[in-house]
Amino acid sequence: QILQDTYMDLALDPDNGIGIVVAGYMLETPSDAQADHLNKVCVTCNDAVNTALDRTSAPTMAPQFKDSDPGGAGEQQQPRSCNGSPASCDRRANEILYATMHNAMATLEDGFAAPNHNLSLEQGLRAGVRGLSIDSCICDGVVVFCHSWCLAGSRSPVTVLNHVLEFLDENPNEIVLVEIQINDGSFCGLWDVLRSQLAGANNHTYVHPGLNVEWPYISDLIDMNQRLILFQHGHEINNEGSDC
Repeated sequence: QILQDTYMDLALDPDNGIGIVVAGYMLETPSDAQADHLNKVCVTCNDAVNTALDRTSAPTMAPQFKDSDPGGAGEQQQPRSCNGSPASCDRRANEILYATMHNAMATLEDGFAAPNHNLSLEQGLRAGVRGLSIDSCICDGVVVFCHSWCLAGSRSPVTVLNHVLEFLDENPNEIVLVEIQINDGSFCGLWDVLRSQLAGANNHTYVHPGLNVEWPYISDLIDMNQRLILFQHGHEINNEGSDC
């Protein structure tokens, strides 16, 4: 869907993926020439998306292999798939793109006012989303996921992250990246929740050892079963005198 006040252009590569680039923001209604360009872009994008979808399968439940004849006369082995693509297996975690929901907790389905999305992040994961951008804050003394304003809606971090872990358990060849914006000084409270109520998160989370260390290959993360990657921003962490 192309909004009237947004001018978009596309970089299309149907063989390797589709990239959408926001080229500029217009304060006025597009001119006839711009509207004609947008219409052509829409048609091109639609064709490319349909081409890509024809080749795309749902998240893989496990590596799929076919070899009815070990001697070599049978069917050719199917390549392992990582995050929906065999090509991703041999790329490092920082060398692929993750389709991401911004403000993933703020959805109409979860009762948020002025939501960013109609359907829940759980539905997004099932549809192919592999990145979740989430805000943490404190509402009535409790750490929750909300969008700055508590009255606009909130979700329990335990519920959300448990559902992410359930998705990972059900889809052992998938990796999910969660990026959390820390608000209201909620970092330590969120850390306590992760440590005390989400033991599964600790088992599944990959901990990167340092800035100058190469990221592991996607296939290695899958083999290690460390398929949850967590980032945070918005909070200046001071570890002195605190476990968090």
